[in-house]
Amino acid sequence: VVSGYSGAGKSALVHQARKPVSELGGNFLCGKFDHFRQMEPLSVIIVAFTEFCNMIATKDAEKLRRTRTAIQEKLGSEIAYLANIIPSLCRIVPIPKTETIKESGIGAQNRFKYIFQLFVRAIATSEQPLALFLDDLQWADPLSLDLIESLVTDAESKSLFFMGSYRDNEVNETHPLTAMLHRIDSNNHVNLTKINVGNLTR
Repeated sequence: VVSGYSGAGKSALVHQARKPVSELGGNFLCGKFDHFRQMEPLSVIIVAFTEFCNMIATKDAEKLRRTRTAIQEKLGSEIAYLANIIPSLCRIVPIPKTETIKESGIGAQNRFKYIFQLFVRAIATSEQPLALFLDDLQWADPLSLDLIESLVTDAESKSLFFMGSYRDNEVNETHPLTAMLHRIDSNNHVNLTKINVGNLTR
């Protein structure tokens, strides 16, 4: 997790990871939270994974086949649920017709997080690791922070490399991001590295 003032070079630093991730055969996804779009929960993460689906759909046939098989094995009939959230998933896997299970409240949130965990386990493998970079975390909506925490702390997800950046002058001890980072840092399954940058453009 990279922190610093606006314009300090946080994003430029993180984007240096693109090349090594690519050399390992992995995929680099990124998204940027917007102060004016906080009322659109999960939109930044959904866009990032939509781009992943579109990218995989245009890859070579073997990589597409491996990804399709992994998703089908991990998610099974839950593919239909996820396709309602990420419609471009249909470019990778056929969407099974299943009866919609109506849930609300905490039950719906927990189901969503679990299915998304399964999805990430399927697409982030030792042969094809996944790097996810989310910028301006200080503006992330509560549901996005909750999903990020569930993905990062998933002990069965071995090949996900999460990177985040935020403006530390806009995040105090009572900020939801601070609480999330404290919980992640105390999780024995997670190796959290914190980097504070000055002005890298100087």
